[in-house]
Amino acid sequence: EEGKPPDFVLEVATPGTARDNAGDKLELYARLGVREYWLFDPQGGLHEPRLQGFALSGAKYQRLRGRKRAGVKLAVWSRVLELELRFEAERLRLWDPAEGQYLLNHTEEHEARRAAEAALEEEKAAQQQAESRAQTAEAVREEEKAAQQQAESRIQATIAARQAAEKRIAELEAALAASQRPGGLTQANETPAGRTHYRSARRHCGEQRPGRRMPGSGVSPAQTVRLAPRQR
Repeated sequence: EEGKPPDFVLEVATPGTARDNAGDKLELYARLGVREYWLFDPQGGLHEPRLQGFALSGAKYQRLRGRKRAGVKLAVWSRVLELELRFEAERLRLWDPAEGQYLLNHTEEHEARRAAEAALEEEKAAQQQAESRAQTAEAVREEEKAAQQQAESRIQATIAARQAAEKRIAELEAALAASQRPGGLTQANETPAGRTHYRSARRHCGEQRPGRRMPGSGVSPAQTVRLAPRQR
């Protein structure tokens, strides 16, 4: 809000500001109504302890009590931030007890963002590879399906050809059996196969056309000569 002082102020001590931080500024921020005022000495030798917090009580500041933790030199709770300010490993860290973790500084946040982006890129690449493998597998399945259909078509064609051949063989066997009986050529010529064999038999047996006399025979021209097949 316009004209309203901040609730939280943190001063980073330097040799030129150390005296003012602990004197005039402390009184100024109290008059302005700043709820919490903090000092941090990153180099050491200017303030002791190196992390100090003050909470406004009435018109004056009261120092906040800190405590040590395992691996932490000093930890002080901020009621304004609802965070614990910790001085550890020569650094000031902000601990969030609700999340159970430290807040990231600028460098850490940048590194975390880069790591997250790299992880996202890896995940996208892995997803693309998975999709590519799925497409390849689908193409292979389609090829196998087409090959199976072709094989089935060849099998059906083979079966049809075999059935046709078996039918043809049966017809020829029937014609042959009929030709071997008395008067067989006349009976056998009633079928296509029989007619073919009958014409062949006529040629071999010397059937004569009507109206012609066979040399040396007593057959008149008006008679038709049909020779029966030889009996075996």
